[in-house]
Amino acid sequence: MFKNWCIYILTLTGVFLFFLFYQMWFAWYCLVLLLLIPPLALLMCLLSGRKRHPVLTPPRNVKIGEPAYIELSLREGITTMFSFLRIDYSITEKMTEKNFSAR
Repeated sequence: MFKNWCIYILTLTGVFLFFLFYQMWFAWYCLVLLLLIPPLALLMCLLSGRKRHPVLTPPRNVKIGEPAYIELSLREGITTMFSFLRIDYSITEKMTEKNFSAR
């Protein structure tokens, strides 16, 4: 993330210097386009977050020795544009109160 911000700031500095020395429509277009990247990215993230509704379906009953599967599904929307999804889960066994957490 830090690397991306450094690249963006260096590019913004270069485009701003280009705009100062070459004051025509192309320099103005590059400057405006580069300044619109962060607000547009924020807008896309906010809109995709509104459409993301994860649904967890646990098994009805689990017997000792049998594997248990939990199904995770996402509704359709623009969430497929953002494929990075981190899931943190915590399991607590009710009989012994042992906790297990993972990512």
